Amino acid sequence: MGKIVRRRGGIDDLRMHAIARILLYGAVDNIQASWVKLGLEMVQLSFLCGVNDLGGTLMEEKISKSSGSKAGEYLSPEEMEAMIIDAGRIPVRRDTLYNIII
Repeated sequence: MGKIVRRRGGIDDLRMHAIARILLYGAVDNIQASWVKLGLEMVQLSFLCGVNDLGGTLMEEKISKSSGSKAGEYLSPEEMEAMIIDAGRIPVRRDTLYNIII
């Protein structure tokens, strides 16, 4: 009970992020993808579909796991930065208000 029987495909995830970028243009500056929910490879692809923010590490994350996610719950900041660079983007650290941290 409570488990997802059929998960939507990765293409649907990418479409959703791309449509959000188009429809929310000018109203929402940052579109975030969660590596915990999508997995590392899909998040890297999502950067090509309008995503410009990576959802962070969740300590003792239970919601995604209980619904069948296998992506994990922790990446170090250095691992996140390496993943972003591997996707051809430039990582920038920020606070919760999107102020750049130097």
